[in-house]
Order: sequence, then structure tokens, then C-alpha cells
Amino acid sequence: MHDLPVSRIVAEDIAHFCKYIPETGWRVFDGRYWRHDPSGIYARERVKCQLATIVEAVKANGDIEAVRDARRYLSNTRINAVMSLIMSDPNIVSEHADFDSRPSVLNLRNGTLNLETGQLMHHEATDLLSKIADVAYDPEADCPHFRQVLSWALPSEHAAFLLRYLGYAPVSYTHLRA
Repeated sequence: MHDLPVSRIVAEDIAHFCKYIPETGWRVFDGRYWRHDPSGIYARERVKCQLATIVEAVKANGDIEAVRDARRYLSNTRINAVMSLIMSDPNIVSEHADFDSRPSVLNLRNGTLNLETGQLMHHEATDLLSKIADVAYDPEADCPHFRQVLSWALPSEHAAFLLRYLGYAPVSYTHLRA
């Protein structure tokens, strides 16, 4: 076994969970969004788990010499070598601009909200969202006290404008018109 082919196998297997951005470092998908992993510790753990899986697959074949060779990939030196190689693998390398490039979606605790359709979708790694609003979407939610204050403080057309304005405030998506 050699480092380059092993690194390609590992990169292909972890690309859904780990990305490397040369300017800012590692990002890992936690099931909801791509978290910054400044030290690369979570990405490294994914690599180690994948290398262990490869070793187990080699063991299943029963070739003692191949098992001895594969076990070397569980050493710190080989793990570092694989980490170094996958940092330039096309499955792993991403650009900062690849993330958060869809202004029509808003990532929330309970899913990704499509702002054009109002549909709540499951979190997906392929969405490449690195930010999340710490709130759950509830299409039936109401805010009676806020509406009461608005009706007391503003004429209805101004209140409607303020509600639209506040709806646009958390996102940089302003081409929608009410």
C-alpha cells in the first residue's frame, strides 16, 4: 500500500463530511451545517476512522503481509502523510465562495428553509451552509404581542412595511418584492 492511493480512497469516503479551504482551514459537516475546524482535529478523526476501516477490510482478505503493511497506516506518521495529501485532493478542497452561496435558503435548527417556496427541507451537506440561525421554523407561529404593539404604534401600511423589512434583515436576499 502506498500513501497516494490510500489518500484518494480516504478523501472519496470523507468528502461528504470534511472539506479543506486553503485560506481558512478545515470545515466538518455536523449534520446541520459546516462547522469551522481550525485545528483539523475532527477532520483528522474522520481520517483515522477511515484508515481503520481500510485496515479491517484488508484483514478480512486474510493476507498476513498485506495486513502488516496496512497496519502501518494507523501510525501517526502515516496518518499525517494521508492528511497532508488529502488537503489537495479535489474531493476535499473547496473555496470559501462555495459555502453559503445560495441566498434563497436559510439554515435553521430544524432544517433548511427555501425562502422562495417556504418549504422546509432536511439539512444536507451538499448545501454547503456554514451558518445556522439558532431558531426552529414554525409556519404556524404567531406573535400577537408584537402585532399588537405594531398596530398601536404604526398605521397599517407602515406596520406591513416594517414586517417585510424585518423579514429581509437576517438575510442578504433582497430581490423579493412584497
